[in-house]
Amino acid sequence: MNLKELKVLKILNLENKLSQRKIAEKAEVSLGTVNNIINFLIENDYLMANKIAYRNTEYILTSKGSEKINETITKTAVILAAGMGTRLINITKDEVPKGCLKIEGKTLVERSIEKLLKNGIEKVIIVTGHLNQFYDELTFKYRNIYTIKNNNYANTGSMASLAAAKDFIEEDFILLESDLIYEERALQEIQNTDLKDCVLLSEATYSGDEVFVEIRNDNIYKMSKDKHGLNSIYGELVGINKISKKLFDRMMLEYSKNTNSQYHYEYAIEDSAKEYLVGFKKIEDLIWAEIDDDNHLKRVLNKIVPKLEEKNEI
Repeated sequence: MNLKELKVLKILNLENKLSQRKIAEKAEVSLGTVNNIINFLIENDYLMANKIAYRNTEYILTSKGSEKINETITKTAVILAAGMGTRLINITKDEVPKGCLKIEGKTLVERSIEKLLKNGIEKVIIVTGHLNQFYDELTFKYRNIYTIKNNNYANTGSMASLAAAKDFIEEDFILLESDLIYEERALQEIQNTDLKDCVLLSEATYSGDEVFVEIRNDNIYKMSKDKHGLNSIYGELVGINKISKKLFDRMMLEYSKNTNSQYHYEYAIEDSAKEYLVGFKKIEDLIWAEIDDDNHLKRVLNKIVPKLEEKNEI
């Protein structure tokens, strides 16, 4: 199976009632190519086609097709959760780490864990720091959840936290931040991309504290909270990334050369991208937010939660 055939199979794994024209748009190939690919997938027992109405077809992955998808998805996730969250201390009644902030009765980190496990992840590593005991408790509640503490969390950036997990990272992984709330589509899209490395981007959120991303030559070029430091803005960093072991090794090399204690994983990706192709995927109309302060929390409660409720994801 070539990459185009795999891409179509992944698209149909997410949405199985698409027209061939829509599949062609998503796969960025011609309509004739899609027709040939679907015929190939059916003839080789990866897919079944079921006519459900005039000109409407439902595509169903066979066990062979599902196995093929399973072979290509990432199985490990790393959640960065060491931050002190000082801007949230006065918001909640109880002092909890940011990832343990409850939205509609469930913590942010548990929402991520459940979405990850639902989308092929088999091992979740949480890098802790501030109030680590809240995360340690999750290892008793969920299977295959592991915690490791960045003991110097108060004085270091997020790359130091990621580096603390290096001995536990043996393969490609999904890297995400603990203070996010997002729709499941974010994980589905990043799991089903054919890119080995993928930084997930969204359109403008105007939420405050955004990380803006500049793209050059189909590669990550620069990431900054200062939009004036970029020549152009392609999208915003969501905080969910697909990292190959090869890219991770490069990030660790950049980290070892850097003397800035507040060196973040975004900087390591940007520095690695100077000599290494780092892919990206921008999702239009993605429902997501980070929660760093009171304004973020209000936005989540007033705008993000209602949208997620409409999708039955709350």
